[in-house]
Amino acid sequence: MRIILVILLSLVLNACHRQDYKVEEQILNRIYESGRDNGLDLEHEYTEFKKFLLTSGFLKDDSGSSYYRIYKRIADEGRVNNYFEYNFLDTIKYHAKDTSIGFKKILSILRGPNEAIKKRCDLDYKKSRQYLLDKAMDSLVQCNTMHPGFIAKAITKVLTVQDFEHDYYKMMAMCTFAITADVVPYPKQETHIPEHALRVFLDAENKLIVNDGNLLLDNLPEIVYKYVKNHKDSACVTLKSSGYSSYKIFLSFDRIISKATDRLRKEKALSDYGKEYDELELKFKNLIDNTFSVEIIDLDFKSNF
Repeated sequence: MRIILVILLSLVLNACHRQDYKVEEQILNRIYESGRDNGLDLEHEYTEFKKFLLTSGFLKDDSGSSYYRIYKRIADEGRVNNYFEYNFLDTIKYHAKDTSIGFKKILSILRGPNEAIKKRCDLDYKKSRQYLLDKAMDSLVQCNTMHPGFIAKAITKVLTVQDFEHDYYKMMAMCTFAITADVVPYPKQETHIPEHALRVFLDAENKLIVNDGNLLLDNLPEIVYKYVKNHKDSACVTLKSSGYSSYKIFLSFDRIISKATDRLRKEKALSDYGKEYDELELKFKNLIDNTFSVEIIDLDFKSNF
């Protein structure tokens, strides 16, 4: 029965979000408009690049699953391995009406006017898949894990095959394929998990289990705060899930851990130096930062929406 409910829920969610691409469409249109303003026919360039990717066999076909499959490979292998004889940026520059346009300008156009769109349609943005993707990327930045393998892993958790049926996400993928080079595999992660580690598990019904005991999400911040306070620089938190857990909740774990360490840093600054943390000299901030550091280990967190 639970499996049937999960399948039905997934179908309902997919049906709902198929019509929820207002923000993505606005961003894509603005990219094309900005291109035209700078003498670039980006819509044509994307079409020609796509034809090459299909003809060369890099893309099996133009379905969302073909684009998703490449991100999944990068996530699994921890390596970008995109080889083809087509320089997308050089081609755009070659066809530009203004040949003096630089690669930096071209890249800024391809990235799109995300901030402007967010400010203009805040409510739509917060309902979009792009919002969830931005949150995931912000989380990686905060955890200093901006490695291509981890980025691809986050993308395959946030976006679905259906999302890659949309032209905006196909465009985003093609830009990624074009500008990424082969890199080293995932950095080695310490596999040893200390006995005192705080083990956080999210089950298929989004119930939280911490160190084998059920816990409400609202209580987790205080648990994390006390744990880090007791273990300081040896604190270790493992994250794991089962089935169709919520990636939104997973992202909230990073924020909870960050808030706990921020709270401890502020307390130590006042107790040791009689000042607010932000008012301290850099060397004293570094001392406090080293006192409260948390290793976060993602034990193959599986998720859906």
